[in-house]
Amino acid sequence: VLSSDHGYQLGEKSCWTKHTNFELAVRVPLIISAPFLHHKNILAPVELVDLYRTFADLAQLPEPDDDVDGNSLLPFLLDDDDTSAEDTFAAFSQYDRCPDLDAHGNVTRWHGTCKYVNRQNITFMGFAIRTLYWRYVVWMRFDSTNNRGHWEDCDVAEIENTTA
Repeated sequence: VLSSDHGYQLGEKSCWTKHTNFELAVRVPLIISAPFLHHKNILAPVELVDLYRTFADLAQLPEPDDDVDGNSLLPFLLDDDDTSAEDTFAAFSQYDRCPDLDAHGNVTRWHGTCKYVNRQNITFMGFAIRTLYWRYVVWMRFDSTNNRGHWEDCDVAEIENTTA
């Protein structure tokens, strides 16, 4: 298995670090090789969290508990012809956004890192979901005490099927 940290955005989208939910900031390389596996390029967005379940399957260990995140990639790796599951996988990411405030509490600028901010003071979060064909990113107010976004602030047309 070969993987790496996600790379830096070297000026793309005017960013010089990886403190975003842009594709360039969250995507990582992943190569899995074994003598019994054929070369195959998987288009599905998979996550590194999927490796645990994949290794458990490869080692023929008992199925991990339900509270273990991820999906086994073994079906992709063993079946050269089956790509039907590729459009059922999704990858998730989130990144915080912290404001600089003036003396009156007004936002003067947003910056991409909250590493020196107390976790309880993180007030905005970006959430992203990536499927084989789509990518959706939303930024919203964040309740760091309860570790949840303020989804109720989103436009209802964006989170409910109003055509039904």
